[in-house]
Amino acid sequence: MGTPGAAAGRSIMVVEDNADSLRMLCMALQLQGYLCFPAEGGRAALKLLEGVRPDVAIVDLEMPGISGFDVAMRVRELFGAEVRLIALTGHADKQVRRAAREAGFDYHVLKPVSTEQLRPYIEDQIAPDD
Repeated sequence: MGTPGAAAGRSIMVVEDNADSLRMLCMALQLQGYLCFPAEGGRAALKLLEGVRPDVAIVDLEMPGISGFDVAMRVRELFGAEVRLIALTGHADKQVRRAAREAGFDYHVLKPVSTEQLRPYIEDQIAPDD
């Protein structure tokens, strides 16, 4: 059962190289009422972006081949600030946060994370990272 309100109709691209994590996060987001576009890895994300402009992109930073940083830069090239970018990572150090910001991410969120923890970032209820 979805949650009515802001989630209704909002599209989210989830980019994750771990198939189980990708599936679980998309299922949880769909239960919250979001429309989820899964991309298993950076290459799949770039292909998906050829036909989809999501409202929000939740992107794992560390993926083989095409990284989350590369995906974020492509999102910004294609859509500017129209897409809210959320970096999903296991690293909290300042260098990673800075690199994420420079790549165009609005937010930096640590794994593991629940959809309830993600909701304020998805709904833009938190000030972007400095």
